[in-house]
Amino acid sequence: MSSIIDHKAYLSATLSSPSKKKTIADDFGLEQVATFLDEKRAAKRCKRALVEFSNASDFERCGKLKEAMLGYNVAYRMWPALDSVVAGGIPRGVREEAVREGYEGALLTDVNVGRARSSKVSVKRGLLNDADITSLIQMTDDIEAMEGRVGNNPENRTHERNFKYSMQLGPPLSHLRNKLPNVVGKIIKFAEDSLSWGKWTDEGGPLFGFAGMATLSIRVAEVWTYDIGGGLTDQYHFDTDSIMTIVTLLSDPGDDFDGGDFQTYESDNSQLSYGMQKGDGVCFVSHKYHNISRVTRGRRKSLVVELWEGN
Repeated sequence: MSSIIDHKAYLSATLSSPSKKKTIADDFGLEQVATFLDEKRAAKRCKRALVEFSNASDFERCGKLKEAMLGYNVAYRMWPALDSVVAGGIPRGVREEAVREGYEGALLTDVNVGRARSSKVSVKRGLLNDADITSLIQMTDDIEAMEGRVGNNPENRTHERNFKYSMQLGPPLSHLRNKLPNVVGKIIKFAEDSLSWGKWTDEGGPLFGFAGMATLSIRVAEVWTYDIGGGLTDQYHFDTDSIMTIVTLLSDPGDDFDGGDFQTYESDNSQLSYGMQKGDGVCFVSHKYHNISRVTRGRRKSLVVELWEGN
């Protein structure tokens, strides 16, 4: 199988010409789909449904659950496809309607979660060395000093016993690619090798028929910290809208922390651990269920990188 992701090109620019990448709106194109369908059907039902849906979401955020449920019910009656599982950024029913009606706009790939769950995780021992890890930790310290924990990521305000620092590739935080290109190169090369090893794009694989591998870009680049009691304990957690995820452990099990195992929830309903040590990396299809057991002592740090189809 030929190389799909060009990790050398990634370091110099992006995986391909930006013109070939998908421009994904903040709502993943939901309003564009609604406009298309309304024009196709000479109606305004879908866009009105989105207004009701947005109002219901606002009620829910304010804790007005009765009003929220009434609003959602109105929206779903107007546009039943809204009331379906989110997949590829928008509800699956909406995607199916759009495709059926000939929509040609950008849509994220709808990865089959069942196939992803059955796929294997690629493991690379010593993906990053001590110098790489020291540089990454120093980078997060610099970010905290410059922006503050909440300033860098407002979600940290509500996180309990865990927090993250974003090191995205675009301004103002161009740190990862500009300052640590060697780290980015190792991660992308690992992703490239994992594609071939895992056979994820082969017939029957979770990414079979997906022609967008050469245009993937980094969507998420974060250093996560888990303190005592922290973890990612939802066994059905997966990385919505991304294609591949790479996790690298930056702390030393036993010396720096206890617990905090990276695990996947397999098709036979077992939790599979990977015995990760400091510097080890795992790469997997983002829609594969994965979690982190609770840290029982110390502090666990990891680098999480997600690749997706958007700009």
